[in-house]
Amino acid sequence: MITELNRSYPTARKEHRCMYCGGTIKVGEKYERQTNKYDNQIYDWVCHLECQEVTGLLNMFDNDMGEGIDGEHFVEYLQEWLFYKHYNDETDTYDEGFDPDKLSYHDIVLNIIKELKAK
Repeated sequence: MITELNRSYPTARKEHRCMYCGGTIKVGEKYERQTNKYDNQIYDWVCHLECQEVTGLLNMFDNDMGEGIDGEHFVEYLQEWLFYKHYNDETDTYDEGFDPDKLSYHDIVLNIIKELKAK
């Protein structure tokens, strides 16, 4: 089970890699930083605020068994959600703004948040 030791929301003074989507957290951008403990190992987890938000909006932690969500599972969950919500079998295409071959996962996350908040 993961134990959260600290959580903060600093402004990036250097570029970081989001551990969920793999995208760049740019200088000047606010992000989430957690210090966690798992199996007696202490580590930092950094991510876009929006990626953290979408984990809640899509209920990603509902079945995590206390082990959290890593970047690989985050992307798999997004791909599955995109397939069921925005993929057209007949045309073999994704809806505009949701194609993982054309957009970064961070851009897709922003579009998911926009879509879900509009409902």
